[in-house]
Amino acid sequence: MKAFMERRQLQLQEINRRVRTDAPRFMEEEDARYAGEVGRLARHLAAGLNGRRIVMLCGPTSSGKTTTALLLRDSLREMAVDAHTVSLDDFYRGRELAPVLEDGSFDYEALEALDHLEVDLLFLDIQMPDLDGLNLSRQVPPATRIIFTTAFKQYAYESYEVNALDFLLKPIRYQKFLAAIGKARQWFDRDTAPADEAPRQTSMFIRVDNMLRQVDFDKILYVSGLKDYVNIYLEGERCPVITHLTMKSVEEMLPTDRFMRVHRSYIIALDKIRAVDRNNCIYIGEEVIRVTDAYRDAFAAFLDRKMPR
Repeated sequence: MKAFMERRQLQLQEINRRVRTDAPRFMEEEDARYAGEVGRLARHLAAGLNGRRIVMLCGPTSSGKTTTALLLRDSLREMAVDAHTVSLDDFYRGRELAPVLEDGSFDYEALEALDHLEVDLLFLDIQMPDLDGLNLSRQVPPATRIIFTTAFKQYAYESYEVNALDFLLKPIRYQKFLAAIGKARQWFDRDTAPADEAPRQTSMFIRVDNMLRQVDFDKILYVSGLKDYVNIYLEGERCPVITHLTMKSVEEMLPTDRFMRVHRSYIIALDKIRAVDRNNCIYIGEEVIRVTDAYRDAFAAFLDRKMPR
């Protein structure tokens, strides 16, 4: 036992050293090692099924059962094994099994803790017995922000209806987790900003098919419109994001200090302009957009402010 504890202590020291040295690289290497272990397990199962139809994964809360099950399922499917996941989580004891206080009322300690401990950020699963995460999110104090973590993407739309900060789909990658934390930090920085400094919006949500998508202002090149639809062209994406909105609606959603309408059918990101020629044609991304007469004065004033004196 002593030897085991000593080895464990050395392992923890090595983990701490690597995290302090280069955390992103450490997480990437561990993700790759973990995926390799799951792959080896999948090959072992596929080679020796022999009539076995159920693989059970057991462990304490947050030990990675769901993530492992999903990766294992995908690895088995790549080997032509028709694998499916079945969740048997049962962490919530239920009303009849909850402890009773002296006055006879049930002691739902976790919910009360949210009221008294002033929780800032809550990572919350969705599919849970008796009380699912969506309903629980409606009971937490307004100051508590929520990031949903689930293996079921069909809940994404509902998560934004309850004003969640983000939605992480299991298995959760390190970069996705970092992005969610950054979003939460940005949210809380709004409360610590000086009273006369308005919080700066950095993105917007638009409906794409049957879900909401968050679009970062920094990635928008330009927006083009056609009747009641708009195409939002983003850096790094070949195809535009298409949504059922009018150009006027999109114009109102975008910050006026960063975007300008230069044509009945075009809104451009001012910081993405590559060049402007003598014919008032704007070169942005792979597109050439001509400034029409109705918007020429406003665009000329913008250029004048940017010209060296």
